[in-house]
Amino acid sequence: MPHRDYLSELKNSVEIKSGLPTVDPGSCKAISNHIFELTKKYISETTLKRFFGFAKITHNFSAFTLNTLAQYAGFRNWNAFCKSVSQNDTPSATNYSRWNELRQEAQLITDVTLIHIRNISGIAFNQTELRSFLYHDFEHFLKSRQVFFCLSAQPLQGRSTLLAQLTMQYFRQSHAEHNEHVVLFFNWYTINKWALPGTDLTHWLADRFGPGNPQGYRNYFDRYPHERKGKVILIFDDVEDNIFKNSYLQNIIDFLYLTEDCDWIKVVLSMPVAVWLSMKQEIFRSDYLSRNWFRGSFFDRENLTNIPEFTPAEIVNVLSRQEGKELSPEAVHPLNLSLFSMPFWFQYYRLIKTRPEVPKLNSPVLYFELIESYVETKLFLAQQSTEKNFLINKLSGFMKLSEKGYSVPKEEVLTYISTFTTDYGELLSEGILIEEKYFKTAVPTEIIRFAHPAIYTYFLFNKIIESFRSQPARETFTHILEIYADAKFRAVLLGWLIRFSLKNGRLDTLHNLFDLPFTSSEKQEVFQFMCAQFNYLFHQHRPLIHDERQQRAFASLLHRGELYSKPFKKTVNLLSENLHEGDTDLLVQVMWCSVLVTEMKQAELKRALDRLKKNRSRIRQIFPIDPIELLTYFHYILSGQVPGSRANEAIASFIETDVSSDTSPPSPFQLIAYRMSCVVLLTSGRFREGNLFIQTLNDRHPDLFKRRNDLSVSLLLIFNGFFCLYNLRLNTAKKIVAHFERLTAEPTGVYLSNFSWILLDIFRSEFYRLTGEEDKAFGTLESALERAEKHSYNFFHIAINYLKIRMEKHIPEGETIAHAFAEFISIIETDTFAPDDIFNGNPKD
Repeated sequence: MPHRDYLSELKNSVEIKSGLPTVDPGSCKAISNHIFELTKKYISETTLKRFFGFAKITHNFSAFTLNTLAQYAGFRNWNAFCKSVSQNDTPSATNYSRWNELRQEAQLITDVTLIHIRNISGIAFNQTELRSFLYHDFEHFLKSRQVFFCLSAQPLQGRSTLLAQLTMQYFRQSHAEHNEHVVLFFNWYTINKWALPGTDLTHWLADRFGPGNPQGYRNYFDRYPHERKGKVILIFDDVEDNIFKNSYLQNIIDFLYLTEDCDWIKVVLSMPVAVWLSMKQEIFRSDYLSRNWFRGSFFDRENLTNIPEFTPAEIVNVLSRQEGKELSPEAVHPLNLSLFSMPFWFQYYRLIKTRPEVPKLNSPVLYFELIESYVETKLFLAQQSTEKNFLINKLSGFMKLSEKGYSVPKEEVLTYISTFTTDYGELLSEGILIEEKYFKTAVPTEIIRFAHPAIYTYFLFNKIIESFRSQPARETFTHILEIYADAKFRAVLLGWLIRFSLKNGRLDTLHNLFDLPFTSSEKQEVFQFMCAQFNYLFHQHRPLIHDERQQRAFASLLHRGELYSKPFKKTVNLLSENLHEGDTDLLVQVMWCSVLVTEMKQAELKRALDRLKKNRSRIRQIFPIDPIELLTYFHYILSGQVPGSRANEAIASFIETDVSSDTSPPSPFQLIAYRMSCVVLLTSGRFREGNLFIQTLNDRHPDLFKRRNDLSVSLLLIFNGFFCLYNLRLNTAKKIVAHFERLTAEPTGVYLSNFSWILLDIFRSEFYRLTGEEDKAFGTLESALERAEKHSYNFFHIAINYLKIRMEKHIPEGETIAHAFAEFISIIETDTFAPDDIFNGNPKD
């Protein structure tokens, strides 16, 4: 293309850029000023007159002039302009239309905003979630006649990320449906970067997009509507006061008033709830704003937000990207799901993942680590941390349970807020504290609460433990039990207490959890957390946890909790590998062998038994019944051999031995031996001896069966029910059924784990079957099967299925669990299955 044609195209582009309907000699002064404003380079009015042909050209234009004019037109330099023009088959002024120019100018600001949001995102931007709820509303908004749409939420709820995702998905992708629209996306960074001090928004936009017109681009496209190719969407993120010289919010409101009768300008506003309250007042005061406000389909009137919390599906999507693998909601612990419903927690999970040892998503340990990481980062590492910590502790001390959770009326703490005004403001802006309006009282009040209830429990526990001089004791557990009635809230406080005790070597206090009347579910959950937290601290190489005395103290607790759960198995395995001497080591080895029995790992059980036999003399001294004989019985069954009689002989010897009674609580060594003996008697069909064995225990430990809070006692009583049932002592079995039905109806009536619940349901089902109540028998068995599947007790899962088949086929009376067990063994001995295939697989398979 000849040089003069490039100059002609450049002249057209400069005219369009100027925003002037026509260019005359008098316009050159204004264009010169506009060029300087945008490029900081000066081209004289005389040069421009020669360029537009209003004065004689005496020489070629300099490279400086051509480069500056090209930059003004939106190109990097003169060469880039020529290259762009030459790539078009039919270059003309329409390729550089005012609309394209406006879009190009807006793209510069929008790009910077998007880059800034991506860079400050707490997690990688490609791991964030495309939230569908906004897209439906936004599509309706674009098609509606309303002018503006507001997004309101508390700080750190992901408003900026949400708008960035929306902008990229809707307008910036090559296949985007709305890529012809002009999108001008501002946040506080780009406002500060481009806004002129003392200039209101309307004039700033007019100056930015063309001099000489009071309304700039608005005036131009109203005069030439045929040049519009879409809509102009103005997005303002983080609408706060005082970003412009005057009020930013008022600035935008004034601008909205000027959009009347303009259906091609749309405004999206993102703001904290506190700013939304001011905006809402302005809307309701103005008929115009009320009519032109697009409300959207979702709005939480209680919390004054139209950004809902993350759903479990959305949480799992983000976590799957962070983990690099597909996850399901079941793979995330409910406590962790409750945190991730607010998106700022994903950032702290990313930080935790940088540690050598990372808690699993399905572990409650992660919940407490996330909260501690949040408080440490936001508070303890912040400026003025002492003042902020002092203020938060004072505020949390005044908080009480209300409809809005734990909160405090602002008027009650005005003294502290007035003293620490700056610190309080930072706690609000950083999203640690939240101020809300509460309208349900006679006089509307302002309340203060934490951004998430979990943060409050952290400071509440600190207050509780400080009241006990940082020395956890039975009184600490009693205080939590008596003061806090909500089970979930109490479980979290117990978690903090367990964590504190483990980290500070106060394992001696953990026995209190099982001695006090907490509910069964609380004891189960806290016991599993206790095991998981111990495992986590051990792998963190905490000196106190690696101390053998502490490990022995912890091992003595294990018989009191949920048997054979995953945290229990990991803890027992960990201790069996690290304790190498002493009676507690032998106790742990016996526990580990019992785990291997339930998992039917024959080879590993053989090796563990060989290790135990090296200390047989000491084992016989500390256990009332030789556990090696009992475990050998199970090893023979698993290997398909005849068990022999030595285990039953050891139990018979115990029954026949005359020992004086003892009212003190049985030791862990005794209880473990008693439980294993009952299983041997039950599976070998020695039901009469089973009743004698239970009677012997009652004689030796007169107070044993009065201990409702002891899990082992509940198990022994269930085993006695089986023995009575199969000895056809149905009246006694009926009393045991009634005993458990009465106690389980009470929240703190009896301590049962999932394992013992399943065993109890099997016993009750057998009782109903033998007494002719087949419907109740089948229903109870279904309940046991559901619990076994839920908690991955595969041994029970297969055994219960056998019992169901037997019940459905009306197998004659006299069939017992012993027969069910034998049938089960015959199944796994076939060539089709191996024990590890069944017990490490999916129950449904």
